[in-house]
Amino acid sequence: ATRKFAWQTAWENNRDHNGKPFVMLPDGSREIGYRRASSYGAPLEDATTLEKWKLRQVARGIARRDDLRLAVTRAEVGLDGEPDAQQAAKKKLNELSKEAMDAVGSGEKASIGTSLHHVFEMVDLGQDPGHVPDQWQPDLGAYVAVRECFRVLSAEEIVVQDEHMVGGTYDRVLELVRAMEVTNSKGEILAVLPAGEIIIGDVKTSQKMDFAGSKFGIQVWSYATSTPYDPIKKVRIPWPHRPPSQEWAVIIHVASGSGKAGLHWVDLQAYAEAAEEVRRVYEWRNRRGKAGITRGSVIEDFTVTCQYAQTEFDLLAAYQRAVAAGQWNDVLKARFSRRKLELVAPTDVAK
Repeated sequence: ATRKFAWQTAWENNRDHNGKPFVMLPDGSREIGYRRASSYGAPLEDATTLEKWKLRQVARGIARRDDLRLAVTRAEVGLDGEPDAQQAAKKKLNELSKEAMDAVGSGEKASIGTSLHHVFEMVDLGQDPGHVPDQWQPDLGAYVAVRECFRVLSAEEIVVQDEHMVGGTYDRVLELVRAMEVTNSKGEILAVLPAGEIIIGDVKTSQKMDFAGSKFGIQVWSYATSTPYDPIKKVRIPWPHRPPSQEWAVIIHVASGSGKAGLHWVDLQAYAEAAEEVRRVYEWRNRRGKAGITRGSVIEDFTVTCQYAQTEFDLLAAYQRAVAAGQWNDVLKARFSRRKLELVAPTDVAK
């Protein structure tokens, strides 16, 4: 327990300005920020529904708190100031938006989920979870009943996936105590995992799994293909047991407050393909970013305008713009004269 706490503290405290954990490269040359496993699959997710929910929560929170409404009017003044003032104003507005969301309980379910995670972890490690209020005892009972299909080999350990430069803390590595059928939503058998199979297990406490997709799948795939990491010595270490399967993983879902739990199987080969798509997105962003959009010139090159003029009217209009811009000179005069002759010559020949 002391070692795990020290490792988690070192892992959390050694991060870049974007919150990425610093990880020593395999060759020991330097540390760089690895992306977080929990959000690595974000580029493949449609966040529209989540973003709309956040906007609604901010609006509701502001409507309920007079102090927040007043604070917002003070913070927004800085948006019209110098760059430093603008940055400070944006930071303050972000903080006020978070307060507004908290005012309507936006973070309550996440807080409950974190607490239930801790209870489940202590039970899995054979430790006394302390007092668990009666309200949450059914959730604990449902989790324990489902988890009896597995033996916990390790829990809450730090791993790094060097190929994709991803790091995180997995929930569980589980060993099947009996053979288990992997079925889809139609009840069709996709695979049969033998007793003794070792897999990644992830615990989720969201109310629904309707939106479970790329982020969850890629998250557990990254854990299954990772290597344990010591963030104090900054070295990779062997698994304390056989490495987990790279074919299947399982999500243990306990909808907080429901007293119900279920298993959701994850096809890791499918999400290996998805992870490659994600890597291509990140690589393209790093390589190109906004480089494909370049600022154009608004200064007219009258030699080019003259060359492409199609009528005498075009030339006259260009002449007037050149004079207005103070660019009319003998060189342009000669070019315009030649182009005018080229434009009128076909008509003269016809006559």
